[in-house]
Amino acid sequence: MPVSSRFSAKRIFWVIGLVVLAILVYQYSRTGSLFPKPQGQLVSQSLSEKASKAGYKIAYSSISNDTTGRGIIAEGKRSEELFPENFWWKVETNSTLNLTDFPTGFGVFKEWKQIDGSNDFYIILSNPISKSTEDKKLEARISTSTAKIGTYSATIKPTLLLVDNLDYGYKNKQVNPSSQFNPLVSIDKKTLDKIIKPGDIIQVFTIPLNEKDAKASKRLILTDENHTPYAFSIVVRRFGGLEELKKELK
Repeated sequence: MPVSSRFSAKRIFWVIGLVVLAILVYQYSRTGSLFPKPQGQLVSQSLSEKASKAGYKIAYSSISNDTTGRGIIAEGKRSEELFPENFWWKVETNSTLNLTDFPTGFGVFKEWKQIDGSNDFYIILSNPISKSTEDKKLEARISTSTAKIGTYSATIKPTLLLVDNLDYGYKNKQVNPSSQFNPLVSIDKKTLDKIIKPGDIIQVFTIPLNEKDAKASKRLILTDENHTPYAFSIVVRRFGGLEELKKELK
């Protein structure tokens, strides 16, 4: 290759490198992250002030005119150290959400899906960074009764509904703010529809298998016959926590 051609090739690579670097610097200056973030709704000043008072910032909001925080995802600093709220949606290449390898995950509530021949149903959540309505979603099975599943040691119990009090800030430095609201089985569908609406940010906790069951099933999480994880609990969120939720049910 002629000397001039080699210099031209090097110059091109340098230009490309500088462009990529400029993009990353611009991204970081805007968001504080090198990764793209989902484009959500504008966060109200009231919610921003409440979050700031608790010691964190709001990274994403899925609901316009949200006054209670039901549709927000906090920045990672508020999260439990091992389970940051935004770990799964920051990188767009993580297109397929899968709870079978994670003890917990977050999503935007889409709908309930009844299971044929059962009183149980699925909760369907979406990834807020997704550009598709079909290929990026998270599902978990909501249990409505106590049962044994196959040869597993674990006993399935009714899924719990918990509320996370957003007035708590850095979870790693304080007691877990999630307060038990009620077993889901004792809440009728009408009440459930009052509590959880499309657009709400929902956290799901799955049921980890013990070492023996995990080795036998080659899975880390308890799943049903469709390989959908059972939910130990689903967690809604509100500033004011349980007291705010009680107001909504009056």
